[in-house]
Amino acid sequence: MPANKSALSRYRIIDRCLRNNMHPFPDKDYIRNKCEMEIFGELSGKISISQIEKDFEAMRNDKGLGYYAPIKYHKVRKGYYYDEHNYSIEKLPLNPQEEDALKFASLTLYQYRNISIFEHFKEAIDKIYTRLSLSRQPGDPMVDQLVQFEKTLGSDGNDWLQPIYHAIANNHPISFEYDNIYKQEHKTFSLVPYLLKENRNKWYVIGWYEKHAAYLTFALDRMTNVILEPKIVVKRTDFNPESLFKNAVGIMGGSDHPIDLVIEVKEPISVLLEKHPMHHSQAITKRLKDGIQVSMQVIDSPELLSQLLSFGKHLTIIKPLELKQQFKETLQEMLAQN
Repeated sequence: MPANKSALSRYRIIDRCLRNNMHPFPDKDYIRNKCEMEIFGELSGKISISQIEKDFEAMRNDKGLGYYAPIKYHKVRKGYYYDEHNYSIEKLPLNPQEEDALKFASLTLYQYRNISIFEHFKEAIDKIYTRLSLSRQPGDPMVDQLVQFEKTLGSDGNDWLQPIYHAIANNHPISFEYDNIYKQEHKTFSLVPYLLKENRNKWYVIGWYEKHAAYLTFALDRMTNVILEPKIVVKRTDFNPESLFKNAVGIMGGSDHPIDLVIEVKEPISVLLEKHPMHHSQAITKRLKDGIQVSMQVIDSPELLSQLLSFGKHLTIIKPLELKQQFKETLQEMLAQN
């Protein structure tokens, strides 16, 4: 029996749930809630447990779908999983129904790509439409041989986008466990989330952490066991994303006073820097024989230092002297380790 678009959406969500290493062995209730949140944006009760059971059966045995998904139940963990390592319906060729649904969705998005609500997604929409215009079958080897799109490595933590968005929209705090890779700590936090922000294909949540009386940033791919707390809080009135990230290079915003950074950059990196500024405050203060001198007002952060290091031998830091010294010490440490 042909599957409708809603069923195809549920199959994809079920597939992601069964492959989610951050929440292994999901039960039917967890999967049902995930389907409702992604399809309807809320826990509406429109999808029943029996519907999930029927979806399992279709994914396992429906010849029209052709998934033959190895979905098994783990009696000890009391949840479901794929019996074949690395199995995913996303690795299978699309059937005609899925091709039609995908083409229809891409055409719809393409028609509205210039509307302000889709402004931040225009590049992604154009890429999807271009790919499907070349061939309706994403696995077409001819297209892969002749056209190579940039591939984004998958980022764990994207499953937390929907519940955190729900928490922000409805003024709920969240609690979660977090791995701080810099301090090598694993701690539990309770946060009032204010903003989801994407940076370099990774997602972050910015929120108020009462213990430190400050806004902190957390990477979603280092969060586990995210729980939406039932209480409703009154949001602070001093949160201003534009102000928070005004002087940031990357994701690490803050209220710290920015530094006046002056650097000299030689060609060919200077050409790239002029075309793709590091920061909106970047200004050319002097044109040199073999490059440019630029100034900007930015927060001193590990992200800033990392970007400056990427310029290599083409960079000279003029000021501040403290950053120049930090740059030298970092280079000396790198040399000592190699």
